[in-house]
Amino acid sequence: MPFFAADSIGSPVALADGDSVFLTIYYPSGTVAFLDTLAYNGAAITVSTFSGWTVYNWKAAIADIDGTPVEGTYSYWIIVDDNTGAALGTPSKGTFQLYTTADFDATLDENAAILDSLQRFTKAATDSLQAILDSLQATLDVNVVSVAADAIEAGDFKTAAIDADAIAANAIGSSELAAGAISYAEITADAIGASELAADAVTEIVTAMWNYVLVDTG
Repeated sequence: MPFFAADSIGSPVALADGDSVFLTIYYPSGTVAFLDTLAYNGAAITVSTFSGWTVYNWKAAIADIDGTPVEGTYSYWIIVDDNTGAALGTPSKGTFQLYTTADFDATLDENAAILDSLQRFTKAATDSLQAILDSLQATLDVNVVSVAADAIEAGDFKTAAIDADAIAANAIGSSELAAGAISYAEITADAIGASELAADAVTEIVTAMWNYVLVDTG
């Protein structure tokens, strides 16, 4: 706790033999918590010099001067009483904060609470987003299954479901048609017009029909 001594015009002076230093500590409520008196060269008094000015400091453990510990702001007075006939007294005052619990910094506690809240919010938001992504993934998942033989029958196709333009030339060769795969009952009148038959198409049809007749009649 810093203090100084002054002469009659207020200029700082050094403590001298015979000077006394009085210390009074006040509780936050204003009542006296501690009193002490030291000689000018007491062990608790240290001296510092700055730009020719002499400054003193009273050193003490808080536990030795706080009386019955009370959380809050303590105040103190230090009065230097000189040994001259003028009996000059130079007062210095100050304050210090005392915390009696481990939870000594309210600001840090508030910041920690804010960070904890943000962390919980971030986790909740992340979990929610993950749930949405999982739902989308489940929606997008497509199971591909093989199609067994005869899975699609002729009756499944509507009239003109596949037109001539959708079938490239030679898309179906004769080797891909088993004997009797197409019977005359499945071909309606004028189903295939002359304009839809390319060159040599008639020859292939006649040949196929001849083979069909041979197969049926033996």
